[in-house]
Amino acid sequence: MRLPPPRDETASVSAKTTRNTGLVLHRAIEQARRWGLLPLNVCSLVDLPRLARPETQALTAEEAQRVREAARGDDLEALWVMLLTTGLRQGEAIALQWSAIDLEAGVLRVVASMIRIAGEEPRLVEPKTRKSRRTIDLSADAIASLRRHRQRQSEAVIRPLTRDGFVFQRADGRPLSFTTMWKAWRRLLRKADVRLLGVYSARHTAATLLLERGVDAKTVSEMLGHSSVGFTLDVYGHVTARMSKHAANVMDDLFRTAN
Repeated sequence: MRLPPPRDETASVSAKTTRNTGLVLHRAIEQARRWGLLPLNVCSLVDLPRLARPETQALTAEEAQRVREAARGDDLEALWVMLLTTGLRQGEAIALQWSAIDLEAGVLRVVASMIRIAGEEPRLVEPKTRKSRRTIDLSADAIASLRRHRQRQSEAVIRPLTRDGFVFQRADGRPLSFTTMWKAWRRLLRKADVRLLGVYSARHTAATLLLERGVDAKTVSEMLGHSSVGFTLDVYGHVTARMSKHAANVMDDLFRTAN
C-alpha cells in the first residue's frame, strides 16, 4: 500500500479554509458561552480574512448566439434556452416540474431546487431564501422550446407525462443528473466553438446581457432570485461600471447636441 506524503506543517492554508475554520470554531465556543461554560467568546476578537469575490465568467453576446444556434435540435435544447434566458441556477433547472410551468401564461415558478450531497442521491429541497422562490416570465423562444421538449418527452418516456413530472428527466422519470448536464453542456460549447465555461456561466450570461442592454438591476436581481439588489450590483459591478461609462457618453452627446 502506498501512503500519501507527509503533510508540510509549515505550508500556508487558503483564506477560505482559514475563514471557514474560524467560523466553525466561533459557533462552537459561542454555544459554550451560552451554556455558561465560558465567560467570553474569544473568537469574536479575531478578524477573519475577507474573501475576494471571483470575477464572474459569462459568454459574450456573440458567443451566446452561437451556443443558441448550436443547441437547435439538441435533446436538451429547452434546458439551454432556459438557462441562457432566465438565469436559473443548475439545481433549480433540474428540479423544475411541469406543474411549475404555465406555457399559456408564459411563466415559470421556482418552488424547488435539487442539491447534491457527497455519497448521497441528489435531493429535492425548497428554495433556501424567500427571494429564491419567484416567478419568471418566459421568452417566446423559451416557450416554443419547452413545447417541443414536452412533445418529444411524451413520446420517449416509459411512463405517461404527469404535472408533477420533471421537465428535464431520464427515460424512467428520474430527474436529469448533474453529471449528464455538465457533459452535455461541454459538448454543446465545443459544437458552438466557444470557450469552455461551466454551466453556471449561463446564469452569469443571462444577467450580464440583460444589464448591458439597459434592463434595470432590480428586475435582473428578482429574476435571478438574489437576496438584494445590492448583492446583484456587487456581483456584476464590472458590468455596471461599463454602463456608467456609457451613461456619461450619452450625457456628452446630449449636451454636445444642445450646443
